[in-house]
Amino acid sequence: MWITTRWLIFGFLCLGLVACSGVGGLQGGRDAGRLQAVDCPALWVSPGLPMQCFHFSFISTELGEVVLPVTILGEVNSEHEAVIYLPGGPGDGAWQDAEGLASWLQWWEEVDAGRPLVLYDPRGTGVASPKPHCPQLAALAKSEVEGIESLAALTNEAISECAADADVALAGFSTAHNRDDLERLATTLQRELGYEGFHLYGLSYGTRLGLELMRVAPPWLRSAVLDGLYPPQIDHLDELAELMESLFSRFDRLCGQTARCNDGMPSDGLLSLAARLQEAPLERHLEFYDGSVLTTRVSGLGLYALLQSESYSGMLFPFVPMMLEDFLAGDQSALDPLIWLWYEAQKLDSVNRLVLIATECQDNKHFPSERWRAMRGQFPHLQLFLEAEIDEGLCHRIGASPGSTGKPVVSDVPALLLSGELDVATPPAWGALAASSLSQARHITAQTPGHGVSLIEPCVAELMREFWDSGTLRSRPCAQEPLRFEVDEMDWALLRRQLAEMHEVVVD
Repeated sequence: MWITTRWLIFGFLCLGLVACSGVGGLQGGRDAGRLQAVDCPALWVSPGLPMQCFHFSFISTELGEVVLPVTILGEVNSEHEAVIYLPGGPGDGAWQDAEGLASWLQWWEEVDAGRPLVLYDPRGTGVASPKPHCPQLAALAKSEVEGIESLAALTNEAISECAADADVALAGFSTAHNRDDLERLATTLQRELGYEGFHLYGLSYGTRLGLELMRVAPPWLRSAVLDGLYPPQIDHLDELAELMESLFSRFDRLCGQTARCNDGMPSDGLLSLAARLQEAPLERHLEFYDGSVLTTRVSGLGLYALLQSESYSGMLFPFVPMMLEDFLAGDQSALDPLIWLWYEAQKLDSVNRLVLIATECQDNKHFPSERWRAMRGQFPHLQLFLEAEIDEGLCHRIGASPGSTGKPVVSDVPALLLSGELDVATPPAWGALAASSLSQARHITAQTPGHGVSLIEPCVAELMREFWDSGTLRSRPCAQEPLRFEVDEMDWALLRRQLAEMHEVVVD
């Protein structure tokens, strides 16, 4: 759901352009949109696939002229139906800068789908325009804030200030708007470039958009691969307390599978450790090669934030028991890898936070709801975290008008639904819920940590290819072992050294 695609980190050289532009007219009183070819970002190595870039523009009632950047990887006039990527967030773009496009090229070649991939930045994201800005957040990112807890609270305060004085109408951002925009874009690509139809590939929040498109089933829609399901019946704000509780319980359960973790952990698990840190926060001084020092404090709320961030990436998942045991044994530096990656994620965060909160507020019922209040009462140990995480009056102050019915999507469009076993952001139960009202859906849960099965599991590429080719799955799902903590001391020492070098940090 609120995902940041941090895996896009490569670079190549742009191949060229297609001198193709069209002028769209009005269809039924709605601006059909215009597609204009533009220069692609210059990449440092020639890509293995053709790459063409466009600007898609149209007039929106709330925002005026909207311009969405579009990149097509593969032949523009390919005889194969194309795949349209639906970004996460809400508020994330498709990473159409030089590094992002190079990474997409590499990944799409590895997937080997034999068809073009269409990338676009939804309204208000990436390099689309107009886009609401929050200078307070930009200033905060450059400041030195002592403590993860303090940074989270200041971030929440900055978002509230920016939402109250937004330079772009926040009422113009919702899944309903994104659905209409994508229908308009797909129709224009058909008209101007000759595509017969499109498949969808949605990640995280992109699955909600994909489901809404399946609900209306436009004639160009052939199938959908949706990874990390966020169905319209779910209000993420209402679910946050329960999701955080499940995060801790899953870590405790998996920790109990190994003696190293089980022996070192307090009898009541991570909640006890969080309580200790809330009373006596950990202070760390991370020294960089340029001589600068980052001083930070990790309280109990900070531990929540570190593990919540790790639940998205899954990169350090197998090492968490060793970190915790070493920390409990007196090694104050044991949590440094989690801290480094958390701060790195804050710097690299591509999500437009104003678009995120506007979309969440307008997609769901008014917040806070009775369920939210009940959740807070059910998990009193999460009170401080929830207060720091969410401004309860924000939806009301920005004038959000809930537009989603919250009804299940009923559709006959073929769909492959993917979930990760330890994905706390969009748990497998949400995938099963979405599948229950889809007549031609296949739901697969992969034994992986983190968020985004299609980006983690190589064998999923084969399933996606087969599904896009036939609309069904003939092969068996990926054979996998149950999730376990299985790393040794050498792996742990090597990881700490590699992370230190990657982030230019001096190891204690």
